This record gives sequence, structure tokens and C-alpha cells, in this order.
Amino acid sequence: MLTAIDLVIFDCDGVLIDSESLSCRAVSEFLVEQGFPYSPKVIADRFIGYSDAEMAKVIADEQGRPLPSDFPRQVADRAVVLFEGHLKPLPGAAVLLGRLPCDKAVASNSLRGRLVRSLQLTGLDTFFADSRVFSSQDVARPKPAPDLYELAARTCGVAPARCLVVEDSITGTTAARAAGIMVIGFVGASPEPDQQKEKLLAAGAASVVESFAGLSSYLGLS
Repeated sequence: MLTAIDLVIFDCDGVLIDSESLSCRAVSEFLVEQGFPYSPKVIADRFIGYSDAEMAKVIADEQGRPLPSDFPRQVADRAVVLFEGHLKPLPGAAVLLGRLPCDKAVASNSLRGRLVRSLQLTGLDTFFADSRVFSSQDVARPKPAPDLYELAARTCGVAPARCLVVEDSITGTTAARAAGIMVIGFVGASPEPDQQKEKLLAAGAASVVESFAGLSSYLGLS
């Protein structure tokens, strides 16, 4: 498999790091304080894969009033506080990153500060050069638009047909496919892996793996 791939691009939350429950808690707590009754489960069910700015637009439309203009920054800061001492990489992530013989990058809808800190806290920052870390702040349109994955491929000098994306969300899978990049779905951090597998396949994932051991096998590394 890897003979046909020059660049593997990883989503971060729910793929490299086990952050979704903490992130949803941070968002929910802030929203409740603002008078928006969204539980962590509702955030998880409806907004995984969204940028915070896009989520704010949807919620504002539903509730008929805007969120604070600094909503993305506020929830990013809260998430980082929760991450300290609790955030962990997904099992096997570091091993696979260390074994990949091709170029690798990370592309996330998170703000850059939160993304960089997440990688630092889990020790995964050592696997990605600064020029291989891409956030929603680097593009005009975050996922599900293709811009972020197109930027990653272009910056790394690799044609989309020679890239592979690893994604856990419908939003990210849609973005990668729109960029002309093959997607492997990842459900290793999903609370409902069977259901999420079907959703990722329906969104265009070529295959779905349940762990980094499975991804390693798919890539021909084990």
C-alpha cells in the first residue's frame, strides 16, 4: 500500500489523541454558562469534526442569538486546561508514526494553539515538523471544505493522488474526498464504532480501521 503513498495526513482529535470527550465537555460547559443548553453528548453527536466557528454559527441560528465573538478562543483555552494532565495519545499512534517511511502531516479544524499544545502534551509533536502542522486558521474555509487538505498536500509538494488521509469524522472525510484524496476511516476512539464505521464508509472512506494496529496492517507495516 505505502508504495503508492508519499504523504499520510492525520486528523488530530479522535485519531492521534483521545480528546473528544474532554473537548465536548469544554464546549458544553461554556455554552451552558451562556444560556445555551447543549450537553457534552449533544456536542459529540452533532458537532464532531466541525470547526468551533462553524459550530457557533449553527448554534446561533438554532437559538436565535449569537455566541460571543471569541467563542472559538474561549473553548480552545478551556479544552487545553482540561487536557493538562489528562490528554493521551491513542494506543499505538507513536509507534506507527515512528515507523512510517513516507512524509506525514497533521491537519485539524482546531485553532493552531490548541493543536500544537495537544501534540506537545502527548509527545506526538516530535513526529511533525512545524511546516507539517495545519490548522483551521491556515485556510479561509475549514473542513468539510477541501481547503485544509489541499493546503497540506500542496505545502508538502505531493499530488492528492499520492496522499492518504486518516479521519474519524464525516466532516473530515468529506473534506479529503473533495480534495481528491483517499481516506481511511478510524474508529479507535469512537463510543459507537460500528455505527461510525458505516457513516464513514457512506461518506467515501475506502476502508475503516479500529486501531493503529489495524492501520499498520492496512499500510503494510506489519
